[in-house]
Amino acid sequence: MFNHVMLENWRETMQEQMLADLKTAGLDCPANRDGCKVRLKKGRKYVKVIVGGGVRYFVEHATGSGTIFAASGRDKPNFNRSFGTVSDYPMFHWGGYEGVAKPGSGFTMKGTAGGYQTAIKD
Repeated sequence: MFNHVMLENWRETMQEQMLADLKTAGLDCPANRDGCKVRLKKGRKYVKVIVGGGVRYFVEHATGSGTIFAASGRDKPNFNRSFGTVSDYPMFHWGGYEGVAKPGSGFTMKGTAGGYQTAIKD
């Protein structure tokens, strides 16, 4: 079930993991830190997850499922690329460009056209 508190926790976790990965890679400069700021913008059907200046994910909230989809564009989710639900966010590492399932999380990352991946529940 979709939960706004869990969505905010995911936003904070994503931002913290991205900043930690920048530090580990030695790329922790002000411009890169600004690119890790995560904002949420609620729409009629989806919550847009904006990282830096661009939409990276859409979270479905109209039906209460909380499914996380990759962005296909500024206003369009890519339904072929999902990352579980908001309640599954601890099962992924969000520090890179996109979420990656942690080992033993119950999810497997499967490749799709163009080299992108989507999470499949085991």
